[in-house]
Amino acid sequence: MSTALTDLRGLRAGARFLRSLPGFLRERVAADQARASHRSWQSKRAERWLDFVRRVAFERSPSATGQLLRHAGVTYGDLVELVATEGLEGALRSLLAAGVYVTVDEFKGRTTLVRGSLRLDLGPSDLTNPLATSHVPARSGGSRSRAAPFLIDLEYIRACGSMCALYLEAHGLADAVHGVWETPGAGARFRLLKVASFGPPPGAWFTPVLPTEPGLDPVFRVSERALRLGARVAGVGWPRPEIATGLDPLVIARWARRMMDSGRIVHLFGPPSGAVGLSSAASEAGIDLMGASMTLGGEPTTESRSRSIRQSGLVGLPRYGSMESGAVGYACGRPSYPDQVHVVSDLHALIAPGDAGRPAGLPDNAILITSLHPAAPYCMINLSMGDRAVRGQTIAVAPCERLAGTPRYTTSGVSRSSRRPG
Repeated sequence: MSTALTDLRGLRAGARFLRSLPGFLRERVAADQARASHRSWQSKRAERWLDFVRRVAFERSPSATGQLLRHAGVTYGDLVELVATEGLEGALRSLLAAGVYVTVDEFKGRTTLVRGSLRLDLGPSDLTNPLATSHVPARSGGSRSRAAPFLIDLEYIRACGSMCALYLEAHGLADAVHGVWETPGAGARFRLLKVASFGPPPGAWFTPVLPTEPGLDPVFRVSERALRLGARVAGVGWPRPEIATGLDPLVIARWARRMMDSGRIVHLFGPPSGAVGLSSAASEAGIDLMGASMTLGGEPTTESRSRSIRQSGLVGLPRYGSMESGAVGYACGRPSYPDQVHVVSDLHALIAPGDAGRPAGLPDNAILITSLHPAAPYCMINLSMGDRAVRGQTIAVAPCERLAGTPRYTTSGVSRSSRRPG
């Protein structure tokens, strides 16, 4: 795509974003709506996925997903029958065995997808969901290659927010004031909007670099101003970015302490390594963070990190996901391992093929993600992001009742766990 066309597409998306943002911020998802949505999605999960795939892969041409399915000899009727006889996850395992999957190298365009006589040179744009409306600019994780730009539908952010609200409720954080600790990029925009979709906007936004910093892409500054303008039109407050680096995170500790001293419950979003530094700095400064919680993403949550985070009283809650998918799993309330999560099964289906059914190109203990929501950024069917996990037993124990009934995974063997989850 030429630079001119790309710029035009971005301008149109920006205009849609500004038009839609005030209404998005006014129409928050209430707790009872989130629970009702969850029940609805769970009751019709497979049917909605079938409708999604029919519209993207079988009614539109050309489609990389459709080519994969047709090469495997799979018709829409076959999918319906597979789901009816084997369930959604069972059908996905059958598709995997038939060669319907995409590795991270194929998705990123580093390797040609080869399935028998089928050869496809893919890139992230080839799996872009044509049903989604383009609103929020983002970039895919670039830890192993150049990050690829894409646009996220506000409706999908709202769906992610609904699931996040249930997760927070399950952990006793429904009435918390939220702080976001993230650089002013796509992850921060996603997180700020997600929180604002089910409650007041975050009470604070901490970042190691301001959006106005010289040398940063102008999209950071423009996006931050657009968020503030939309919030003003909607009549809601919006946090100004405050500097907080890994070397000097005490501004976050002091904010959290002030909030707790005023009777508020405090919850933060941030990386595990940042939480370690925050906890250490707070302990050295004599700031007690007992009662505060932080949802951890972007890096693996290891046992040693968990121990270090707890030294100040801060509770670390793991999350797994990516910018391409949003949150895929949220922390278990009674974990056996520090990185144990429950799958957000309203938005995703996960399978772990294991070594016996693992095709070439997938890592040991691979997890394959399938998107279920019609506004998801990508139409993923058995997509590997290069991450690994081990599936455990599903046990309904408080305070995880709302997450129970979904598979639990531990990501301690993750090759690059959750670069920038939603």
